[in-house]
Amino acid sequence: MQLFASKAKSVLIIHSYSQEYDWTKRQHEAFVEKLADLYQGPLEISTEYLDTKRLALSKEYSAFFLEYLLYKYKSLYPDLIYVTDDNAFNFIHEHEATLFAQTPVVFSGVNNLEVSNFMTKCYFGIFEHKEIRENIELIRTFSPKTKDIYIIGDDSNTYASIEKEIKMQMGSYSTLKAHFIASKSLYAVIQKLQKLPKHSYVLLTTIDGFSDMNGVTLTLKGIIHELAKMKHLTFLSLEDAYIQGGVVGGYVTDGHKQGMLAAQVAKHLLNSNFTDAIGFEGISANSYIFDREALLDSRIILSEYITRNALILNEKKSFMQRYEEYILSVIFTLFILFVIFMIVVFFVSREKKSELEETKKSLINLQNGLKANSELIVNIETIERILYWEINIQTNRISFLDYGNLLLADQPTLGQVEYALFKSFLYPEDFQTMLTHIENAKLSDKEFVFEHRLIHLDGSLGKVRHTIERVDSDGGAKKVVGIMQSIRV
Repeated sequence: MQLFASKAKSVLIIHSYSQEYDWTKRQHEAFVEKLADLYQGPLEISTEYLDTKRLALSKEYSAFFLEYLLYKYKSLYPDLIYVTDDNAFNFIHEHEATLFAQTPVVFSGVNNLEVSNFMTKCYFGIFEHKEIRENIELIRTFSPKTKDIYIIGDDSNTYASIEKEIKMQMGSYSTLKAHFIASKSLYAVIQKLQKLPKHSYVLLTTIDGFSDMNGVTLTLKGIIHELAKMKHLTFLSLEDAYIQGGVVGGYVTDGHKQGMLAAQVAKHLLNSNFTDAIGFEGISANSYIFDREALLDSRIILSEYITRNALILNEKKSFMQRYEEYILSVIFTLFILFVIFMIVVFFVSREKKSELEETKKSLINLQNGLKANSELIVNIETIERILYWEINIQTNRISFLDYGNLLLADQPTLGQVEYALFKSFLYPEDFQTMLTHIENAKLSDKEFVFEHRLIHLDGSLGKVRHTIERVDSDGGAKKVVGIMQSIRV
């Protein structure tokens, strides 16, 4: 971690407004994201907010904030400072000798173009140009007969800079007249707007400094909500943050583009390429941005050229666009299930193949066993009055071949019989002896021979010589067999 900290570049960001202000948020997010992509090394980013929409940047507040920064960052000397909008720029410039004097400064969103006259070699960035010409052309396209346009603002220092710039650009339009309505009171502005003719076009410059009748600064959402109540007016904007709640849009200052361009400048400065950081001040960071619902409500149709180069908010999406995430999720899920299915098929096939191999081996062994039994039967046929039996060790089933009709009648082939039937032809003590030899044969490869009495089918008594042994197969012991041979007395 110490090694990382020693190599990381430190960036201090100071914003004029709060973190929840859309314009500030867009600049900040675009700057941080783009800089992370462009700069190859690690970064440590710290962010501070002057919040001057809520609290004016007075001398007392400026002195307090300076002391706060010096105390908080006394152990950190940033490699770069990024400021957004005029108040943060003015603050850092006013205290440049005290606050990180040797640190280069990147700015964006600055309206006062005159600051370029007193910038030192440590200042680089993007100005916020309110390009009125493109918006006038938009109005002329929407309504060729329009002769008057109305420009409103919150009478702030930022508004004053914008009004001055607009007046300079309006000089080339002899057939159009601009009317400026500025006040810190939203109520005073609304009173004037209510008197405007129907279908008038109103340009919003900077309006987030409006206050209510008690002097309390209103939220941007609340301000636009009150303006939008005047349905006889069409509102265009010079800032992207105002395109909401019924504002059509326009050729606006693009906070996202401001932040991205500032990040490009910052990358050059962090890499010590100061020459490459020069020249960004004149680049336009404006874009055509419109709200689709507001366009429809105002019955405005954009030209093909503008539509092709514009960002349309709240655009109606196609089925694929609306459900793209779900469709892709379903496709991915089906793909995973297909892969799992193929894996299961593979293992099942392999298992079935193994079972088939085992079955094949069993059939071969059975074939060999039947062949051996056939040979044994042939040999048995040469012996007079003989009985062959076998016990399957796995199933404990008994099969007889009574060739000489010692016990059963009409038994020409090997067939299964009940254990009790087998037992009924032997005397109890002889049957117990036979069971003992069977158990011994299971555990030994020896041959056990003994003589005992036998009860024939006709009830007569006989005597047999009984031979018992275990028969082994390739897989181990499988059965115990016995042969009873009649002893002639």
